[in-house]
Amino acid sequence: MSWYKTGSISVTNGNATIYGSGTSWVDSGVLNAGDIISVNSVLYEILSIQSNTQLTLAANYLASTASGLAYAIMPIGLLPSALALQVKTTLSTANTALASAVRFDINSQSMTTTQQQNARTNIGALGASDVGFGLVSVSVAGNANVTLNATQSANEFIELTGALTGAISVIVPAQARHYFIANLTSGSFALTVKTPSGAGVVVPQGGRMLLECNGTDVINPQSAAAITAGSIDNTPIGATTPAAGTFTALTGATIAGGMVATLADMAAGTAANKAATPSAVVNYLSNVWGLATAVNDIGVPGAIGFGVGICPEVPAGFTPLAGHTMPASDTYGNYQYSDGSVMVYIPAFWYKYGTGSNGFAINQVDIKPYATYANESAANAAGYAIHRAFYNGGAIRRGVFVDKYLCSNSNNIASSIKHGIPLASGQRGSIAATAFSSLTGAPANAYYGAIAAAKTRGSRFFCNTRFIRGALALLSLAHGNASTSSLFNGWYSSGSTNFPKGCNNNALGDANDGALTFVYDGNGTYTAANKTGSANYLDRTTHNGQTCGIADLNGTLWEIELGLTSDGSNYYLLKTAADVGTITGGNTTSTDAWGASGLSALYDNIGATYESMTASSSVKYFGSSNQVLSAALSGNAWNAAGAGIPLVGGTGGSNQFGSDGLWDYRPNELCVISGGTWASGSDAGVWTLNLGAVRGTSYGDVGFRAASFV
Repeated sequence: MSWYKTGSISVTNGNATIYGSGTSWVDSGVLNAGDIISVNSVLYEILSIQSNTQLTLAANYLASTASGLAYAIMPIGLLPSALALQVKTTLSTANTALASAVRFDINSQSMTTTQQQNARTNIGALGASDVGFGLVSVSVAGNANVTLNATQSANEFIELTGALTGAISVIVPAQARHYFIANLTSGSFALTVKTPSGAGVVVPQGGRMLLECNGTDVINPQSAAAITAGSIDNTPIGATTPAAGTFTALTGATIAGGMVATLADMAAGTAANKAATPSAVVNYLSNVWGLATAVNDIGVPGAIGFGVGICPEVPAGFTPLAGHTMPASDTYGNYQYSDGSVMVYIPAFWYKYGTGSNGFAINQVDIKPYATYANESAANAAGYAIHRAFYNGGAIRRGVFVDKYLCSNSNNIASSIKHGIPLASGQRGSIAATAFSSLTGAPANAYYGAIAAAKTRGSRFFCNTRFIRGALALLSLAHGNASTSSLFNGWYSSGSTNFPKGCNNNALGDANDGALTFVYDGNGTYTAANKTGSANYLDRTTHNGQTCGIADLNGTLWEIELGLTSDGSNYYLLKTAADVGTITGGNTTSTDAWGASGLSALYDNIGATYESMTASSSVKYFGSSNQVLSAALSGNAWNAAGAGIPLVGGTGGSNQFGSDGLWDYRPNELCVISGGTWASGSDAGVWTLNLGAVRGTSYGDVGFRAASFV
């Protein structure tokens, strides 16, 4: 698969349209919507291609207006590109034939008006499966092989569902065609798609694959691809040993079938890299470039698309945004609720926190997708824990939707919208619509009002928790540790600022990144307050350093978060059995987030002090050369680590944790606020934790974002 680089382009700042000179984007036959274009080393998703010389990006071009620029387009709609051309040609031929038939039947014959109408009606009644583009869901539960009937196998997109109790084969007709298969089953048993007499292909559970039936058997066209001629860096294809010293760009990377450990290994032709097959290289490119991904997969730290994922079962009211399945897309893992809120899906994941004696260096983090282990016991046996963020109501949840932006007032609903004016527990400046009380039902202008404010969007939504923030902060830490450039991490720094940035310098900018600017919200009093998602480089403000991530976790407004509180004498952490969606904002009943009844029913008492929380009435700073978070797999220590509470030796400040602030207090009816504001400076950050706020307080710089479990 080659990059398309013919000709040059003209681009305009703030405009999504790109014009080509000497380009043949349509006639090339290999370019499609969803491909990736690189301009000045910045990657954009192509939304559509209008002609040989005009295309449209999925997001506006951010850099300076220019013409005569070099560019490169990576054709990733299908792999390999020859297959894309074959499918495109086939569909074009079929469409032409169908159009010709329609013109002949209706326009070229002497037909009455009624006959013409009947013909049009019959053509319009053709289902998607009649022309090979339908979607069908088939239950294959149990342990018996399943043969698709003619109606089912006529569909191009086939979802296989149900709980498997044994390995099975799904049998399709021995007819030449292709299928898109989604294995959405459960049960940890193999599922093979095959013809009646073929060997077939195993589709991994939770995965989606493009398969080809050649009339005899079902094959994987990606692994069937082979390069039989040419050379790479002066090494002939098929050579046993690469030419010494010629590999200059590949660094350590895991490839199925062999480990390429270093440049030296590549140059020396060690046994590890000899084992790498063409299909293994394709798999590696898929992982790194986001050419394919599994459902409910958190991804690989340092790679494209890490930190978000594809929801396995989209709830009612949610609509996937275009590009939501493509890790290279600005909208990967992004969904929109019926009120217009944009939310990001965060799949559940396992993690192992480095202690220096458990296989990982101190404060290094390994992240694994939820599908890696069959259950929590298996994960714990391997030294991994589920993140506390995904426990709710006594069960592990598959993932959680989190607002991409802080909540704003949209038609009297607390909505996550870009360039919104963020809501707060008190009116900010002259804009009455910034106060919680401006929403439907007039939630109280106090920190506890955020709970009712979140419900204005619907009963399934709740005010975000400190645990979910803890998960986002941990993903940021893992991504920063694994990144080596800004290619897949906009906030990456090889120096002292390798963490997400935000609006925090009291001048619509960031204290650590002078290139960042934000848009004023127009409140008339606080001129450094910004609109949501308004950074000129949005990826520098997200948890994963990519535009698909969750924005404004550093600065903008303090965020009200549930899960940790105090009665003035002891600290309390929310029980895993508690359902955060049913928590109320009072201080008298057993469902309330505050008060004796609520504390008894919903929380675990962790003592008058806990690790770094000592009620010292001082500001501490996240990070240390010592271990910062507990590596415990269960109990209070695991619960506290999930809330991002440092160990007793985990403060003092370090670049790795942004030296984010920890306000160490213990007031009655503590209401945690996190992240900092537009004026918090370098104290603001993804880890920032303020333990000095109380339930009934009201300020114009304290807001919230909502979340919803799957």
